[in-house]
Amino acid sequence: AVFGEKMGWERALYFDPYHHREDPPAELPEGSFGKPDFFDHIEDEYLVCREGVGLIDMSSFAKFIVRGDKTSVVNYLQMLCSNDVNIPVGGIIPTGMQNEGGGYENDCLLIRRDTNSFFMVSPTQQQTRILEWMENHLPEDNSVGLQDVTSMYTVLSIAGPKSKDLMEELSGEDMTMHPFTYKEVNVGYASGVMVMAVTNTGEPGYSLYIPSEFALQIYDNLMKVGRDYGIRNVGHMAMRFLRIEKFIPFWAEELTSITTPNEVNRTFKVKFDKEYFIGKDALLKQKNEGVFKRLVQFHLEDFDKDEDIWPWGGEAVYRNGEFVGFVTSTAYGFTLHKMVALGFVQHPLTLGGEKTPVEAAWIADRTASWTIDIAGKMCPVTVHLHPPKMPIITQEGAAADYKPKKHYPNVQLLKKIKERESKSPN
Repeated sequence: AVFGEKMGWERALYFDPYHHREDPPAELPEGSFGKPDFFDHIEDEYLVCREGVGLIDMSSFAKFIVRGDKTSVVNYLQMLCSNDVNIPVGGIIPTGMQNEGGGYENDCLLIRRDTNSFFMVSPTQQQTRILEWMENHLPEDNSVGLQDVTSMYTVLSIAGPKSKDLMEELSGEDMTMHPFTYKEVNVGYASGVMVMAVTNTGEPGYSLYIPSEFALQIYDNLMKVGRDYGIRNVGHMAMRFLRIEKFIPFWAEELTSITTPNEVNRTFKVKFDKEYFIGKDALLKQKNEGVFKRLVQFHLEDFDKDEDIWPWGGEAVYRNGEFVGFVTSTAYGFTLHKMVALGFVQHPLTLGGEKTPVEAAWIADRTASWTIDIAGKMCPVTVHLHPPKMPIITQEGAAADYKPKKHYPNVQLLKKIKERESKSPN
């Protein structure tokens, strides 16, 4: 593994399959303005998540238990969260926590484990920040309590269409689960493993929240059983490429305390018909008056990934020659076969001091010419308000129009072979 660091956590960025354990520790290559040296490794890890099964260590995510009496804990979270968190036990809800201006204080998942207990998962950088925010809003009667359990759970994310078959063989249970639900399973000698039908890659799969004392055993079993399914370790760089291609924003890059759900196309996570939540008035006002800044996705149309200088974030964006915004995140889209970027755009009049809403028609105007300035070279781009249409690969198989780029084991064939082996006399 080639490691990076986030909030004091050592995290695998990608894996070098040619590195030998007797070699010196693997390190990131020297920086490059163009195609990075680790590009091929990222592509392999990307494709295993799209077509096989990849294992990503997500343990650095901040994890909390929110517990209290039933009414108080629900009222507390409904006040903090912009989504409706009064979900059935066993359900998972993605939600933001907004400040009074409508900006993000948190972007998290809430898992309802009991009528009076929620498990919360937040971005790695939020471990101390969001705990303080939530403590400052606790009811004064001590009816709700918070507990930071980040180090108590190791998180292994199993992403890819073959994840279901792998988990069923490993656990001996039917792992058919609706998206955004969870259940507890026993894996070998490990009990109480929380399995959530959600990944952070946009691909089908599961996130396993494992009591840390069982983590190594379960990892070893996953890799051993997963060998038949083509499993391999995947780092955070591949996850980043998967997310950006699907137009999924990142905390601290697109989601910040001064950006709102209206601006980043995340109003589907906001329940405006709730009686109250922090930031509701600001979001409603912005919705009625117009949005003056919008997050969009750019596809670089005339770009040679092997020869051209890559965008890495911060590049200026122009519409018809006028500056209108900047790039926040970039990645190569291995399914789209294009360089992809996310960024915020504003109307030129707004930048000149005359606030003008950014309308969808203004962005989608086909007569407009959009470019990104990459090291002095104007690169033409197309601009998009919604995620791109991509071939769907589910745990039941790929769409008819999808042609796999790598050969991964046929799960049905594997099952038949194992059934025959179990029936044949030794």
